[in-house]
Amino acid sequence: MYEGNSTLPIDFTDVITPCRYRFIDCLEFVKQKKLQIIETSHLPIGKYAALSHVWASLPSKEGVYAGRGSLLVKCEEHNDSGPISIDVLYHTCLAALQERVRYAWLDRLGILQTESPQGKNDKKWQIMHMHGIYFNSCITIVLPAGLQRFTTKKEDTEWIDRAWTFQEVMVAPESKVLF
Repeated sequence: MYEGNSTLPIDFTDVITPCRYRFIDCLEFVKQKKLQIIETSHLPIGKYAALSHVWASLPSKEGVYAGRGSLLVKCEEHNDSGPISIDVLYHTCLAALQERVRYAWLDRLGILQTESPQGKNDKKWQIMHMHGIYFNSCITIVLPAGLQRFTTKKEDTEWIDRAWTFQEVMVAPESKVLF
């Protein structure tokens, strides 16, 4: 369950099976307030949302509602990635459920991003399958400000300038942007 800010990062290292697809169970997250990650050896074609975002999220704005806090994911390689806002994840899961998909793929929770041999092997495998992850999704949900907060329609973000994010929406069957 998520409650407030987490000071210790979530570490999936000892509980995942390398080289598997991992999905957030959006229904569990929204209804039960549980972050449940489902592993599978195959893509459930057309039955999940893929999330597209930039690693360096826009910083929080002063006076912006902090909401339900945030969670950290152990990620030795990307120390600048920052926490994941529980509100951003919650509303993204709601958007997926509105599209009639229960599961969402998010690289920060779907790829083991540590420098351990297990992490390096998993990351390499995931990158080789990235095109398929977006191509076989039902929809790609775009978070142009990243995972720490939502952006306004008038704010500039780096999302549009990134090659990875361009591929993520170009191969997806449908895309929607959350503001």
